[in-house]
Amino acid sequence: MLQSLNLYLIIGLIVALVATSGGFLLYRRITLAEIATLQQQAATYRLAADEQKKHH
Repeated sequence: MLQSLNLYLIIGLIVALVATSGGFLLYRRITLAEIATLQQQAATYRLAADEQKKHH
């Protein structure tokens, strides 16, 4: 009885670890995509600001 309970506990902990790792990897992938988008927007705004400075 106790041995099967320990087995279920270990399996549950492994599932929780895999789920946590997967969530972290998904969060990391989304965050990196958002950072890339923000860097691209910043470059666009810099170009626009430089063009405005040239015309004034």
